[in-house]
Amino acid sequence: AAGDELQPGAAAGAAIYTSDGSPEITNNSFYGNVVGANIALGGAIYNSGSGTRILNNTIVRNTAQGIPWPAQPYSSRGSGGGIYSWTDAVIRNNIVVSNTASAEFMGNGGGIFYLNAYGTPNADYNDVWGNVGGDYWGADPGPHDIWADPMLADPAGGDFYLLAGSPCIDAADPANYPAT
Repeated sequence: AAGDELQPGAAAGAAIYTSDGSPEITNNSFYGNVVGANIALGGAIYNSGSGTRILNNTIVRNTAQGIPWPAQPYSSRGSGGGIYSWTDAVIRNNIVVSNTASAEFMGNGGGIFYLNAYGTPNADYNDVWGNVGGDYWGADPGPHDIWADPMLADPAGGDFYLLAGSPCIDAADPANYPAT
């Protein structure tokens, strides 16, 4: 999903919005998506579905942009530029890089934002790096997560192949390794 814009009225999930069931979001590239609203949640992915699995995705340059309402100054929030989740989601083997969560009042969790309202997320083996508004908000990174430039071939041109020497090569969960 590339370049989807949901502004100024849409509030969540410019590329994917989940709220029911146990969806699996696997092997996708999300880049250049924008959600903008007074309270903007999930520039690429918004998840409130229990049991959701977010696996083996590349999530680059997405934005959750909080837009203030004139009648309510300092009311805008932008959270989860890459992923916004408030359930027990499994988030593994993803590259979450250069996403933005911003707002006049509060912008946080540029990479991954967890609300922890309904369970604890299970995140590990991700590369979460260089996100505006912070890489994580609401939970600690997994013990095998890395924070390094993934060395993508040409992200501005939509080429997300890993270059030789990338810290992401052979860094995925061995029990859930992506198929080649």
